[in-house]
Amino acid sequence: MRKFKYWSDIAAIWVTILGVFFGGISAFIEYSDKLYSDRIKVTLEYVTRFNSAPLREARSKVEQFWDTNAETVFKKSDESEEALRTFVVDSIRNQELADDTELIIEFFEDIHVCVHAKICDETTAIRFFGKQSYDFYGINFPYIAEQRRRTKDEFFGCGVESFKKSYKTGKSIYQFSCTLNKASP
Repeated sequence: MRKFKYWSDIAAIWVTILGVFFGGISAFIEYSDKLYSDRIKVTLEYVTRFNSAPLREARSKVEQFWDTNAETVFKKSDESEEALRTFVVDSIRNQELADDTELIIEFFEDIHVCVHAKICDETTAIRFFGKQSYDFYGINFPYIAEQRRRTKDEFFGCGVESFKKSYKTGKSIYQFSCTLNKASP
């Protein structure tokens, strides 16, 4: 009888240890799932923001301008990098697109910070905003570079640049830092 009690006490201790261990693993998995779910939720709030006023109107105005002037952009691009830079920067300033352009840039800064702080989900954010950042940056990089030089803020436009690079390469957004003092296509 003493042997039975001895072995049952040992078994009870092991069952308790295993219960605590597997309970801890289960709690950790549940916590991780909730954390991931919360990140997705916050990212989707950014999607709603991106598709609502005033960002929707700013994007529409900027996209419409560049669509209308696509032929001139290609022509200036063929002439020289300086001709393209001058055309893009002057167009944004003269067509009163600076506020709209900077509103879009600020949005990408916000989502970039959100992803880096692990409040937003990187994969979901790239899926929703990668193509938009790629297209936006592609035409607006001369303006971003000019603003970096003019304001001496080497991180101006860093969010949109990082999203563009991540989308283009398929690599994590954490692997990219912004190009210092210049923007590159």
